[in-house]
Amino acid sequence: MRTLRSRLLAGYAALVLLTVVLASGASLLLFDLQGRFRGQADMATMALQLAATVGDRLRAEPGVDAGTVLSDAVRQSPIGRPPFAEALLVDSEGLVIGAPRRTSSLVIAARFRPGPIGSPDHPRIGLVQLADGLRMNFVAAPVADRRPDAPPRWVVVARPSREIRGLWRTMLPSSVLVGTIALVLAGIVSWFLARTITRPVEAMTAASALLAAGDYSVRVPDGDGQDEVSRLARAFNLMANDVGEAHRRQREFVANVGHDLRTPLTTVRGFAEALVDGTAHTPEQRAHAVATIRASATRMADLVEELLMLARLEGQGAGLELAVVPVADIIAGATTASAGAARERHVRVHADVRGVAADGEPLAVRADATWLIRALANVLDNALRYAPRDSVVAVRARLEPAATSAGSATRSAPTDPVPPDGRRLSPASAEMVAIQVMDAGPGMPPDVAARAFERFFRADPARAAGNSGLGLAIAREIVEAHGGTIELTSEVGHGTRVTVRVPAAG
Repeated sequence: MRTLRSRLLAGYAALVLLTVVLASGASLLLFDLQGRFRGQADMATMALQLAATVGDRLRAEPGVDAGTVLSDAVRQSPIGRPPFAEALLVDSEGLVIGAPRRTSSLVIAARFRPGPIGSPDHPRIGLVQLADGLRMNFVAAPVADRRPDAPPRWVVVARPSREIRGLWRTMLPSSVLVGTIALVLAGIVSWFLARTITRPVEAMTAASALLAAGDYSVRVPDGDGQDEVSRLARAFNLMANDVGEAHRRQREFVANVGHDLRTPLTTVRGFAEALVDGTAHTPEQRAHAVATIRASATRMADLVEELLMLARLEGQGAGLELAVVPVADIIAGATTASAGAARERHVRVHADVRGVAADGEPLAVRADATWLIRALANVLDNALRYAPRDSVVAVRARLEPAATSAGSATRSAPTDPVPPDGRRLSPASAEMVAIQVMDAGPGMPPDVAARAFERFFRADPARAAGNSGLGLAIAREIVEAHGGTIELTSEVGHGTRVTVRVPAAG
């Protein structure tokens, strides 16, 4: 009983056996009751017929012997005597006063007490035990002798109880044969049914072992059914796909981190060796080496800081201090943080904040200003990186219903912001503030735009100098922690638009 299939087969076998036993027992019981009823009905019919015949004969011939009359009536009866039945004539005390020849002395010596007779049409049923222990069922019918001086007499038809009550024994071999055939057929059906249930479970068990061993491409047949096993198979395939995707992203993450750290580390080690072995011997060479080492160290520190930030955001360890913040302050903080990059790339940032809240106050959001400014600054920095020289990056904010959504390359966000203790809260308002950042850059094809929020992803490696590929990933985590969404739409030759939606202040 260690396997699921063996337990199912045992359960089916026990259920079928119990069903067969109960059905057979009920059938035998009903057959026995029916046989008993029929036997007693035949005895009652014979007793009434004999009582009428004997009564007529005794009235016509008062001096005739009662036993002879009864014998003649039995011999001339049109229905005949049932097998092993005895026909007797008894008095009011139940003593036999007449019986056919060859009637057993034990039967004649017995006392058949019919009890009070209610009606000639309703014979009385009784039970008597002979001297040798044999039990007999009998039916007594009153003799229809209407003479005033005629003593009460009854015709009794008696049969051994085992002949009436033991009819089920004749059906027992047939019941055993039918039950055995039913058990065999049910066992075959149960085996196929158990195999149908356990085969997909065994397939999932084997697939789970392969998945645990590192084969993330394993899948199980799920079919199109809506039963529990089919849904379990689809859930397993979805889990396997997610685990494989997570493993792939982990490998890419480690490879990207190693790649992004290898270059500055190589630079630091090379210039440090140049300082140690005297290759950089002039003051200008030493100053250049020190500056390069410092820049590489800064780049590594920024990368590590961004990775730690992502870890804190994913674990919700950073916490958010939510407050009502004007949208204009968020946009102003982000544009100030990106002002240096804008000047360096000769790109102008144009901010347009319109719309008011329902109470007439300036447009505001419920957010942690520091974190949300950082998210928007990362989006701005990405737009500035790909915007053409002397172009304009537009930033605008609008108030819109919470159900508004558009664009491609999106990722579903949690519905609740995360307060400092890590618990999620429902948004304070059904309205959302949408902040859009639009550039006039070269745009991206759909397959590239779909990966824009992946870590270390760079749409154009040629423009990736100093870019870790974590900016939009960090922005996404920050926005989602606020209970908002972030999405990117892009078209080749028509620029890119990133929309950040966060709950409006209620």
